[in-house]
Amino acid sequence: MIFRGRKIITTGLWLLLLISQPLIAGLTAEHLLSIKAGLNQPTDTAISNNGDIYSLNGALGKVIVFTKSGKEKLSFGRPGKGNTELNLPMGISIKNQQVFIADTGNARVSVFNLQGKFVRHILLKSEKPTDKTVAPVSLMVMENKIIWSDRQNHQLCSSKIDNGKTLHCWGSKGEADGQFNYPYQLASDDQDYIFAIDVLNARVQGFSSKGTHFMNTGRFGVNTSGSLFRPNGLALYEDNQLLVSDAYLGTISIYKNGRPLGLLTDSHAENLFFKSPTSLTLQKNKLYITDTLNNSIEVFRLNKTEPGKVRPGKSSSKSIAKPQPGSSRKNCISCHVSWADNYLAQDNDNTQVTPVAHQRMCYSCHHGVVIDSRKSIGHKQQHPDIHHRRDNNNAQNKGRNEDKDEIPKEFPLSSDPTVKFKELYCGSCHTPHKLKTDKHESLKGKHNNSWMREPNNSGEVCQQCHKSKLDNVQHKKRSTTGVNHPVGIYLKKADSDRPDKNKKGYAKDKNLHKGLPVEMTSAGASLNGRQQIICQSCHKVHGSDEQKLTAIKFSDAEMCVQCHQRHNAKDLESARKKGVHPVNIKLEDAVRINNKEIRFINCLTCHSTHSGKPNTALLTVDNKNGELCNICHEDYNKLVNTDHDLRVSAAKNKNRYDKTPEHTGACGTCHSMHAAEDNKFSLDATVKSIYKGKEKPLQRDQTCLNCHRKDGAAEKSQIKYFSHPTKDLILRSDKNKMPLLNKNNVISEFGEIGCITCHNPHRWSAHKDIEDHVIKTDKPEKNDSGNVLSSFLRNREIHNSFCKNCHGIETKIKYKYYHLELSR
Repeated sequence: MIFRGRKIITTGLWLLLLISQPLIAGLTAEHLLSIKAGLNQPTDTAISNNGDIYSLNGALGKVIVFTKSGKEKLSFGRPGKGNTELNLPMGISIKNQQVFIADTGNARVSVFNLQGKFVRHILLKSEKPTDKTVAPVSLMVMENKIIWSDRQNHQLCSSKIDNGKTLHCWGSKGEADGQFNYPYQLASDDQDYIFAIDVLNARVQGFSSKGTHFMNTGRFGVNTSGSLFRPNGLALYEDNQLLVSDAYLGTISIYKNGRPLGLLTDSHAENLFFKSPTSLTLQKNKLYITDTLNNSIEVFRLNKTEPGKVRPGKSSSKSIAKPQPGSSRKNCISCHVSWADNYLAQDNDNTQVTPVAHQRMCYSCHHGVVIDSRKSIGHKQQHPDIHHRRDNNNAQNKGRNEDKDEIPKEFPLSSDPTVKFKELYCGSCHTPHKLKTDKHESLKGKHNNSWMREPNNSGEVCQQCHKSKLDNVQHKKRSTTGVNHPVGIYLKKADSDRPDKNKKGYAKDKNLHKGLPVEMTSAGASLNGRQQIICQSCHKVHGSDEQKLTAIKFSDAEMCVQCHQRHNAKDLESARKKGVHPVNIKLEDAVRINNKEIRFINCLTCHSTHSGKPNTALLTVDNKNGELCNICHEDYNKLVNTDHDLRVSAAKNKNRYDKTPEHTGACGTCHSMHAAEDNKFSLDATVKSIYKGKEKPLQRDQTCLNCHRKDGAAEKSQIKYFSHPTKDLILRSDKNKMPLLNKNNVISEFGEIGCITCHNPHRWSAHKDIEDHVIKTDKPEKNDSGNVLSSFLRNREIHNSFCKNCHGIETKIKYKYYHLELSR
């Protein structure tokens, strides 16, 4: 993205930068090529002898190689600390047919051959005693040594190539000659003089090969000849011409022997502007500009022209006075560019965000040159704001109004009068003037939640704007439960000396007693300092792959199963073995839930992380009367207001998990979706008992006998006699009318008679006049009891039974009084 002329267009913002140019530099640029394929915040470029272009993409931990015509050729590297891995690298150089990479996060130089095969590492150390590790951000190879700039310790160092021994380091943090305020890109001439960008001091410094300072070029400013605001890229052209790119202003300044010549222009003498030119690479007369925020490499041919004087119609503007070392004015204007004497904005500009709070200003330091936030603010999905709009520009405002959430006054919003809703911007949550930290509960050890307007170690900032999404299990007065996934749960084992041991608030799954799963933490998810679930345990405000800002993919419940592994099953057989409701299965016939067609069952079919029904297990449909179950299990909620609705027949009874019918609803009194014992066909949740009667039950009958026994929930309807002779008999039945059970207790055409052969426990009567009996109120009003020919029988009469094949005229008596001793 190249801007020509004098206006830079930014999101909702027009800046007018008046750049005084007393001389035409005598150098113009002809655009040849723009490369963007696959690039993600590239920071540096190196060129091989055959013209191949090596682009370093630190956020990806990868080098992408292009031919000189811009066609992708190969790539190598990946994020990490291993031999072939890179950790947020910043600089790249090619020398002697080898690729040298400033592997910033790993404090080393990683060496590869031109085909991307790993050669070796060169570990880097500071010559000076320091508690801080080094952070190499740029490098160049000179004979048998590497010169590298150290962002962490504000110094340049020289190390031997063969063994990595540090030969010499020079510089320290400061503004005096020879000191640095974040050194960056390097260049050298044919006499081995070294030039280095001094980013926040806004200058280029020159040194001998031994580190002796001899010159400064450039000065801090905005619109005057020779001034630099956020210098980054550096290249040395013929006749000692230094080219310096400015990452915020987007310009390239030219100096000769320390004297400013103006800005790089095109052939029409129009200044060239880029979005974020982070580095410059020269090969002969070709200039490669790495435009980081634009995710591109721009290739130009440099052409010499005759230097000239001020062009007609171009006027000079006032200069910012050269600041003295330690000048507070200079330090303020380093971000507050609009405070400069000669900064002008258009008169009719309804600016929504001041330049200091604009993303481009933040990015001019946070792309790795001063501090590295490439995996956050410049990468992937971002929290919606004025800089990062969604397809529906007012989506976040619409959602906020629906939830009746308000953004507290502590978080300022944009003030554009042309929009209905005021919007968030970077400065709403962050400010460089209010450092609040909590060393004991820091989510990020290196940054300590720096520059948040309010502490956010436990998601406090998130919670203030999204109050309707908060359900904290530790709050005595919790808001409506069941709507949102709870936070505040301890992912650790309860301490034996704590009074709340084994009480709610601790993860029951032992797999979670060591914290979040590795895949979650590797993706950037966090707990707070007390090992509790917080908003950031699932969400990433910056740098998520998902539009919902989840740490990992969520659309098919991938994130759910990371913590809820016990509830997940890869198929029907796996579900049966684990005793959980099947997921990851395709339905034969689609169903509709909340007007959405469902063909594939996963966690999100029944559960919603932030839109559950109140006082449910985050259910998408309230299931008190089996409404959700009945969507797939049609007609199974016909037990409501019958003997099998324990809310009316045994209200004080508790199931195996110590839950009453009022708490579990009609279905949950007998079934558990996620906690049943292994290999249970019916997800049995009834209180398990050992049957002590005279007859031996089938395995599947045990669920019924858990209640229909002495001291059971259905003690008044004890079943003492239920078996049927099997010796010398071959029973056959239509399994859709009177199902039999085979040796494996599976419904079959051939087998034995079990409880479900004659009874349908979910449908109290087969009579057509009352088959549509469904409760119409949330609270059961009465108990409809059946009789021996209606209560939960599949067939009210015997005409559909196979019993008459053997019993003939006695069938009705045998059928009606099957459970009496007389019928034995």
